[in-house]
Amino acid sequence: MHRTQLERLTEIVLGDSVLALLNSEIRIGVNTVRAQLNAMIAVEPDAERQEAIRMALAEMQKEFQPAPVN
Repeated sequence: MHRTQLERLTEIVLGDSVLALLNSEIRIGVNTVRAQLNAMIAVEPDAERQEAIRMALAEMQKEFQPAPVN
């Protein structure tokens, strides 16, 4: 499958967020990765990386949304 440059960059920024958490010895979980991505976007000057971070956050929202309560 051929991925776009933005999709590759999205994977990179997601990896960067996890590495930052590993380096700070913070427990890695959905909420901490989301928080790290939000912190990254707040200081990211590059528009393309900002879009990639938004895509990573959207993918996490889609994949890790709470299960419906019956």
